[in-house]
Amino acid sequence: MVKGVTTYYAVTDPNYQSIADIKAAVESVYTKQVATEHFYKNRIDNTSHPAFIEENGKLYVSPGGIGGGYTWDIDGLTMLKTENPNVVFIQIECEGYGSITNETIKICKENGKWLLGSVIY
Repeated sequence: MVKGVTTYYAVTDPNYQSIADIKAAVESVYTKQVATEHFYKNRIDNTSHPAFIEENGKLYVSPGGIGGGYTWDIDGLTMLKTENPNVVFIQIECEGYGSITNETIKICKENGKWLLGSVIY
């Protein structure tokens, strides 16, 4: 299906049949704030070129432009000191696109579940 200049393909995975299913999957990994500010804003609520649309009860996706080619040194991660028992920061080495960096990732406890509180690509 083509809408304007964007081509969409029917989603065939039975686990993802609606935008609500996509949001539930995102919110099982990211905090609501990160999901809203970084994923929904750019991939769902973007009215000019959303990545996901529903048409006639069917979910469609315009793939591309999300994610990156990084590797993470899970064995070498370091937990950083925090004063809040519901927030943890970890530092981890990341290699991607020919460079190595140390990234700090925020993990937050929301409703009894630990979720990513920062974006990682």
